[in-house]
Formats: sequence, structure tokens, C-alpha cells
Amino acid sequence: LETELQQTRQQLADLREQTADDRLKLASLEGEYAELDKKYQKLLKPTRSSKGKTVVDVMYSRSGYRIRRPGEESYRTVGLATMNRELSELKTEHGSDLYVKIIIPENSGLSYNQAWVFTRDMLNKYDYYYQEDETETGTETQAE
Repeated sequence: LETELQQTRQQLADLREQTADDRLKLASLEGEYAELDKKYQKLLKPTRSSKGKTVVDVMYSRSGYRIRRPGEESYRTVGLATMNRELSELKTEHGSDLYVKIIIPENSGLSYNQAWVFTRDMLNKYDYYYQEDETETGTETQAE
């Protein structure tokens, strides 16, 4: 009877150890799932669209920069610093509604790489679609 009791106690100890291991594995899997779900949700992000957005046109060529703000009829030639200042103002004013339309004319005189780097940088800085979700990065709570 005592041998049976010891065997039962050993089985109970083994089961408790197995349960603890399983809980650790579950916690690890839950963490992996949360990361994968976060990445998946980013993939489901809707297509970038100017519909319902405030559109600013930015034209770039070897001869310089031109900008057309919302409501303006024609493009204005500006320097890089002025263009960045105006885009910053528009971003502050319109936030998640600012759509930056980049135009690289066919005869721009720019290499593919120059055009791509400019487009990437402008969109990352100012376009609504490329801004991080504030709730995701925690900047929302830091700003308060």
C-alpha cells in the first residue's frame, strides 16, 4: 500500500512538472501568435487612396521642386527647405488626411534610384498611409 502511495505521489509530481512545462510552452506560443497577428493585420491594411483625403502635389525633376497645395491652381517652384516646411505645415494641419501625390515627369533627368529615394522619403515623412499607427507605437500616450 505504501509503495502504491509513493508511486501515486511520484505520478502527481510528474504531472505537475508537465503542467508547468505546458504552461510555459503555451505562453510562448501565445506571444508568437500575437506577433504574427500584428504582422497579418498590417498586411490587411487598405489600399492607399486619395479618396476623402487632402491632396498636395509634389513634382520633382533635376531642375528642382514644384508644389501645388490644396486649392491652388498652378505649381510653384520652391527649394527643398521650403517644400519640407510647407509639407510639415500641411501634415500638422491635416494629419492622417494628407495624401502626398509625387510626380516625376518622364523627362525629369533623374535616375530611377534618385526618383525612388525621393518618393520613399517624402511619403514616409508626410503621407497619411506611411505614418505609424500612434496606438501601436505608444506615442499617443507620450504626447499626453
